[in-house]
Amino acid sequence: MLRRGVLLTLLGLGIGFGSAKADILTGLVARYPMDGNANDISGNGNNGSLVGDMVSTTDRFGNPNSAYQFNGLNSYILVPNSASLSSPSTACTQAGWVMLYGVSSVGAGFNPLLMKSADGSNAFMYRMIANPTYMGAAFNNWGTATSCGQTIPLNEWHHVATVFNGSTLKCYYDGALIGTLAMVMTITADARPLTIGADVPGILEIFYGKIDDVCIYNRALTDEDIAQLWAGGSTDVASGSAPRFSLGYSVPNPTSGESRLEFTLEAPASIQLDVFDVAGRRVRSVESGARPAGQNWASWDGRLDNGREAPSGVYFFRLQSGNNMLTRRIVRVR
Repeated sequence: MLRRGVLLTLLGLGIGFGSAKADILTGLVARYPMDGNANDISGNGNNGSLVGDMVSTTDRFGNPNSAYQFNGLNSYILVPNSASLSSPSTACTQAGWVMLYGVSSVGAGFNPLLMKSADGSNAFMYRMIANPTYMGAAFNNWGTATSCGQTIPLNEWHHVATVFNGSTLKCYYDGALIGTLAMVMTITADARPLTIGADVPGILEIFYGKIDDVCIYNRALTDEDIAQLWAGGSTDVASGSAPRFSLGYSVPNPTSGESRLEFTLEAPASIQLDVFDVAGRRVRSVESGARPAGQNWASWDGRLDNGREAPSGVYFFRLQSGNNMLTRRIVRVR
């Protein structure tokens, strides 16, 4: 039986049995999967260029060339200004995966995730930071800086997000809401570029660690939306040589035994379907190889690769074909 404490935790993460459907497409300004380049896959063309000693590295799943390492000294991503990057006015969501090594070796001791500015004056449009002991955001100028206390352990992947809706700022850590703070203002648009991993106004600071899958929205995402981003949800706008596909939801869910998952391929394709735990570790390889076009089914017997039964908790199916990837949550109870 699922213990009450575990059930409340799952509901708090937006993994309830009747939770609202997530939407991580509407209002998407830019998304950077950092798969060997700084290209934006939102469709808005906000592609960036690498500055300084950037290193392409492994992501939270261990995939090579799927994240970037920032050295805390001179490395960052520079993105030219655009109408879409300047579009947030009464709402803005900023999010990304981070692995902290420490804090910036230059300037003040903090880690900038992103900032829309490249000006030495105290002026910017929006920014977000992720430090070992707190995270937060600011808009227009430093006087609006607002943060939530949160320990972010070093050398571990964690998802961080801030959601501003015109009157409050919400902070999320690994898909869960950790703080709601008053913040009443309107964002003032500017013509400055976006920097990822750098904070330019005043004294330069550079992120120290790894960054992956940075997202910017011109709306306030819901709890369900943030949970989906944390779960690895695709915006379904990735392009590549592989055909597009859709991924259904596992049934039954929650489950104490076998679960089945439907996926549909636009054309015959080679796929890889795996199960990951909440720490991003692959615990079971379910399906791999060529599959026909149309509806397909896969099943997981609830066991790990070592043959043992998976403990109670939250897991994720990840279906990948070429550059396209989709993820679905599943809850196991024992």
